Amino acid sequence: MQKHAGSMVRMKTVRGSKKADGEPVLQVQDIARFFDVSPPWYQRLVNMDWTPRTLHAVDGIDFEVPRGKTVGLVGESGCGKSTLARVVAGLYPPSRGTVRFDGIDLTTDPHVLDSLQVRARIQMVFQDPYASLNPRWRVGSIVAESFVVHQPDMSRAERDTRVIRLLETVGLGPDAAGKYPHQFSGGQRQRISLARALATNPELLICDEPTSALDVSVQAQILNLMRGLQEELGLTYLFISHDLAVIRFVSDFVGVMYLGRLVEWGTADAIFTAPRHPYTCKLLASVHDLEGARDQREAIAGEVASPIDRPGGCHFHPRCPIANTRCKTEMPPLTESGAGVVRCHAYEEGRLDELEIALQVMEQ
Repeated sequence: MQKHAGSMVRMKTVRGSKKADGEPVLQVQDIARFFDVSPPWYQRLVNMDWTPRTLHAVDGIDFEVPRGKTVGLVGESGCGKSTLARVVAGLYPPSRGTVRFDGIDLTTDPHVLDSLQVRARIQMVFQDPYASLNPRWRVGSIVAESFVVHQPDMSRAERDTRVIRLLETVGLGPDAAGKYPHQFSGGQRQRISLARALATNPELLICDEPTSALDVSVQAQILNLMRGLQEELGLTYLFISHDLAVIRFVSDFVGVMYLGRLVEWGTADAIFTAPRHPYTCKLLASVHDLEGARDQREAIAGEVASPIDRPGGCHFHPRCPIANTRCKTEMPPLTESGAGVVRCHAYEEGRLDELEIALQVMEQ
C-alpha cells in the first residue's frame, strides 16, 4: 500500500471537499421491496382459482451509514441482504420508503439517481468478479469505461495513464490492462472490479459479498486492500456478507437481518460480545470459537420460512427456543438497546436469561 500512496492521494484530491467523518452519508428509511410472484397470465386463464402471491424480500428497513465508516449486514441466505443492496444502489426501485444519499432523496425523483454526478458517487462491487466483468473486453477497457461515460472529454493518453494508476492502486501491474478477465485468478478479478469502482472517485461503495467466492487466504488480501483504500480515500462501505468473521473484521456497525427485517443493530463490538436477539446469539453459536471456549458449533434449528408465506408475529419464533404466545401473534417493535436497537419481545420483557439457559442446555 505504501508504494502507491501517492497515486491514491492524488485521487482523493479530485473528490473535493468532504463533510466530517461520522455524519450519515446514507440514510435508509422504511425501505421495502416486494416482488409479485403470482402465476403468469396464461396460467391464470387456465386456472381461474389463482390467488395473488407476493414475495416480501425486504420489509421496513431503517439504518444509517456514517461517513468514512463500514456498516455490515449479515444474515442467512435469503434474508434480503442483496436485495437491499440493489435497492440502495438503484438497481431495484423500492416498493416503499426512502433512500437518502448525502441529503439527496434518491427515491422520490427517479431522475436524481440517473444523474451521472450521483452515479459516480455511488458504486457497487458484486459477489462474482467474473460474472460482473465483460469477458470480451480487455481489463484496460473495463476500467476505462467509467472515464468514457463520466469524463468524455478526457484524452486517450490521460485515460490510459489513469487506468494504469488505478490498477497499481489495487495491486496489479501495468501489463494487466492488456489482458482479459479469464487470464486472472478470482482474487485478481476482484481487484479489477475494485479498480473499476474507484475510477469515478466514489464516496460510497456497496459491497455485495465481495469475498465469498474467494479462498480464505485471498479473502484476507482483498479485505486488507479494502481497509487500506478506505483509510487512504475516505471511503464509506455498506458491506453485505453471510460470513461473521468477515463482518467482524471490516465493520464499525452491524445490522442482523432475518426474513427481510432488521432484528438487531449496534456497534460491531456490541453485536459480537453482547448480542441481544436470539437469532444473533444462535448465529454466533453456529461458528467455531477460535479461543477454544466452545469446541462444537450449534446449528440453528429449523428452516428459514418462505418470504412468500411468512409466519405471524415475530418471524423467528418457529426457530426460537424461548418464544412465547406473544412472539407467535405480535410483531415486536424495535427497542433501544444501549447504542443500538433490537426487535425482540424477550429482550423487551427481560427474558434473555431464559435464552442463556436454553443455549447451555443445547450445548450439553
